[in-house]
Amino acid sequence: MNFKTRQKIPNHCCRLITPLVLDQNYVQKKMQVIKAERRVLKELGFCVHVKHPHKLIVMYLQALGFEKHQSIMQMSWNYMNDSLQTDVFVQFYPETIACACIYLSARKLRIPLPKSPAWYSLFNSNETDIQDICRKILKLYLRPKVITEDLEKRVEESKKEYDYAKEKAKEAIAHSVVQTEVITPKPSNGITSAIPRNISSTTPNKKPIKRRSRSRTPLKIKSRSKSPRHLKKSKKRR
Repeated sequence: MNFKTRQKIPNHCCRLITPLVLDQNYVQKKMQVIKAERRVLKELGFCVHVKHPHKLIVMYLQALGFEKHQSIMQMSWNYMNDSLQTDVFVQFYPETIACACIYLSARKLRIPLPKSPAWYSLFNSNETDIQDICRKILKLYLRPKVITEDLEKRVEESKKEYDYAKEKAKEAIAHSVVQTEVITPKPSNGITSAIPRNISSTTPNKKPIKRRSRSRTPLKIKSRSKSPRHLKKSKKRR
């Protein structure tokens, strides 16, 4: 580990993680990412499983008799690791990629390989595909080196721009809400129309409904006093 990397480790560990704001912009970006993933999967034919051909390098070199040759084994392995930065795993079969890595390392170390018949024909590969893979791997080494400090500065600048745009959007929303509150109409002369509580009292035609109380009324006891006719009949009997 270099001295510079040792200095960067505590700086990265002491950084405060700011929580994400789940606003409308976040939802829109999320939906855009989901749509882009669907398009990529459609182009790939939904074939996402990749078979890493690292083990194939060892098997092929053993078949060619180079199992004890550490230099060609290590260089082929390094080319395989570098090929992960390209799209060769999507375009070609893993057997062809393993042959291309062996082909590059043999050319680099000037190690002759059998040509009649061609050694790669044993592994169901052709020379045109092998050369295409080799060109794509070699193009990686022509790329300019990226400085991580410059990338971090760009990321921080983009974050500041994003925060500034988000604050501006919030201010615009708040301003529009204030304007709508000012424009809302108010009742003239401060008179408010009160709604009558008892609507039945306002209707003159309807009579009040008498409700019977559920309490029982005392029963009227009939008097057993005899009527005068009954008295006359009793006298005649006597």
